[in-house]
Amino acid sequence: MFEMKLNKEEVTGHTLQFSIVLLTGLVLFLDYIKKENYLLIISAIFFITGGLSEYIFMNHFYAKGNKSLKKSDRLIKKIKNSFLLVHANIYFIKKYGATIYNFKETVIILSVVPYLIMLLYILVAHIFYRIIGYSSFIIYLIPVITNTYYFLKNRYYILN
Repeated sequence: MFEMKLNKEEVTGHTLQFSIVLLTGLVLFLDYIKKENYLLIISAIFFITGGLSEYIFMNHFYAKGNKSLKKSDRLIKKIKNSFLLVHANIYFIKKYGATIYNFKETVIILSVVPYLIMLLYILVAHIFYRIIGYSSFIIYLIPVITNTYYFLKNRYYILN
């Protein structure tokens, strides 16, 4: 029979990731209850598209990586790498040759903070939506533009 063994870090990491996804779903559900249809639809598209692109990048683009992630890295470096993961996914793969789901190479904080960053984008867009309306959705373009830039910049490494 198929047996899957998860260590403590994997269980903790996936549980935290799933919890943040549920929290994001709760924010979107509140939009549904308040009948904020545009906010709900655009935020859901942003979150789902981010998840799909992460899935595609992490499962279809590989690199050896010339640097390594260490559990002993300082907290600030782990958080910087989390921002790198959200805003330059391809570059992260090229640089480290790792994914955020490989808990042997990464640490829990590096695996969870990208989900928090995506939630933060949604919360900031919600706050600005109350102030400036539909123009608040421009914030969702930041990771789209940065990831597109790094995708085009590193196409040689991806295609080879």
